[in-house]
Amino acid sequence: MEKLHELPATRLPVEGIWRQHALCNELVQAGQADLSWWFADKHEPGNKLETARRVCQRCPVQSECLQWAIDLPEKFGMWGGLTPKQRRRQSLTRRGLCTQCGIEYEWHPGLAPDRSLHLCSSDCRRKNHNAWKDLSRRRLAAS
Repeated sequence: MEKLHELPATRLPVEGIWRQHALCNELVQAGQADLSWWFADKHEPGNKLETARRVCQRCPVQSECLQWAIDLPEKFGMWGGLTPKQRRRQSLTRRGLCTQCGIEYEWHPGLAPDRSLHLCSSDCRRKNHNAWKDLSRRRLAAS
């Protein structure tokens, strides 16, 4: 079983008093958990990642741990209850106001190719599209 002080420096959090209060740290040092759970492959037998996730969900410093991993960005292991893929996705989340209705909403740049207008729903996209069609018709009729 690996101990935190035995890991290579690249796998250790560099700063943060939050680490002293991390439940994973306490369990590993007490011999009740194996650090490899947080660095397991999702295809490994034994649901190590799910066990690690359950520990993270009970951790008093889960949000600090997650924020640290997103800010770094940490490319390996589960931090704050999220895998690297989940953290990348979360770090891409953006907030914006819908140009059509003014409601605040979240969007992912990688999932929506054109968000220059920041439209929150298909209904707002339809309304915006119809407004542009009406404006174009009026311009054509005026010329």
